[in-house]
Amino acid sequence: TDLMENCQHKYEGKFTYGSDDQVMLTDQNAYFEIIMSPLQKDIDLKIDGTPQNFAMANGKVWIAVADGTTFTTNFTAEKTCTAGRITTINRAGFVDLGIEGILWADKNLGADEVYDYGNYYAWGEVAIKTDYSWATYTHGNGSDYEKYNTTDGKTTLEASDDAATYTNPKWNMPTKSDFAALNTNCNWIWVDNYNDSRVKGYVVYKKKSGVSPSYSVADATHIFLPAAGYRDGTALSDADSYGYYWSSSLRSSNPSHGGRLYFFAGRVRSDLWYDRQYGLSVRPVRCK
Repeated sequence: TDLMENCQHKYEGKFTYGSDDQVMLTDQNAYFEIIMSPLQKDIDLKIDGTPQNFAMANGKVWIAVADGTTFTTNFTAEKTCTAGRITTINRAGFVDLGIEGILWADKNLGADEVYDYGNYYAWGEVAIKTDYSWATYTHGNGSDYEKYNTTDGKTTLEASDDAATYTNPKWNMPTKSDFAALNTNCNWIWVDNYNDSRVKGYVVYKKKSGVSPSYSVADATHIFLPAAGYRDGTALSDADSYGYYWSSSLRSSNPSHGGRLYFFAGRVRSDLWYDRQYGLSVRPVRCK
């Protein structure tokens, strides 16, 4: 529902949802979304006189609401933009692990269940295939790159080459910095049989102050990263022992390498690179 079209410095109005003057947000994945112009500076937003706390990223503001919360929708927003809108969205399938700016998908791209391996992608490709080799790689043959090379200087995937964004425009692949934050700010526990699925991998969950490392499948503040291995040519290697996950970052000193998360039981590395023709797992993220 658009609220603030052609707004001036201060806008006061009522958020009407359907024919009602109230909005019942029925699950904890519902958020307010405010999209502002790139020149946006600060926003003071009140709902029923209560100031709202929010984080801004890429010109967007996301305001989390508790399960079952009802907001009457008179609001005041002070801002410096020339246009914007406020909407409600559903973020089902994403988990807040306490990392600033992003939510993490609860399953790999292409997976039906949280413990499924999902699809494999070469770095910078959006389609799955049967042969992951330089001969089939979209952006070059390992020495003569058509894109993401030393000439064009691109070191981050564009949206058109991001497998997560290709699936859903609100999603994207994590950067190496995102993986580093996941590694540093969360607890990691290796399991050999996640939730009776017989799948090995890491449970990654939000750290809680004063609570020793442990997890429960019933606790929504965790994700499971299957040890899905990787694809080299037509073969699947290291499945059930190692995890390989692409980031959207390219190694500037050697454009044949994309950034990856790598792990096995007892070891997690977020600072490694890999030849970008290989087929690795993708775990989407989205703005918080």
